[in-house]
Amino acid sequence: MRVRVYVDGFNLYYGGKRLAARHTGGKVPTWKWLDLRALASLIVEQRWMGRDAVIDHVTYCTARVVGDPDNHARQAAYLRALAVSGTVDRIEFGLFKERYRELPRATRGPDGGPVLAGRRLQMVGVSIREEKGSDVNLASHLLIDALTGVMDAAVVISNDSDLEFPVREVRARMPVGTVSPYGPVHGSLRPVMTPGCGHWFHQLDLAQLAACQLPAEVVGIKRPRTW
Repeated sequence: MRVRVYVDGFNLYYGGKRLAARHTGGKVPTWKWLDLRALASLIVEQRWMGRDAVIDHVTYCTARVVGDPDNHARQAAYLRALAVSGTVDRIEFGLFKERYRELPRATRGPDGGPVLAGRRLQMVGVSIREEKGSDVNLASHLLIDALTGVMDAAVVISNDSDLEFPVREVRARMPVGTVSPYGPVHGSLRPVMTPGCGHWFHQLDLAQLAACQLPAEVVGIKRPRTW
């Protein structure tokens, strides 16, 4: 069974950060230097046991970060390591945008919602950084691959509910597994479970990320010290 894997890079990264923040076992293990093919294989071997599933292709959707040069250097090292190690077959880039906006100053209320500060509206200038395009790129590759017959099953590593439509359409044609990087899989990405359908959903944990790491040095590219 030819399996193609589609990874939303920022959804996975921020999910991993939240998992690491919840870690209570002392020192947080290395988890960012992630071998994506190994992670997908670990899950697929469990979820599609007995189906002779083989990871045929991995597409990684991300964007180059802006701002802090140290963040940029660490990401660049990881992208090079992914490319030379063969853990991914395609890296698809969206855009990372930074823009200035003025927003009303607020504090967090008891229910978690915003509470505006003071009687008069106080505007604060902020830098907003947003990643654009990864979800669209992932959806496009998923649908194109499903409709051109290059795979027999798919795995989507993202908990972005915007992917509901493409995931649902591909599920009508073949088995699809969805993997949440943090927390329960969003209801819109959960399949209707019927006997023999082959669909599944999975919630990552930090131990799985830590177990699927690239070597500390990949063809001369060293894992960043803080990773």
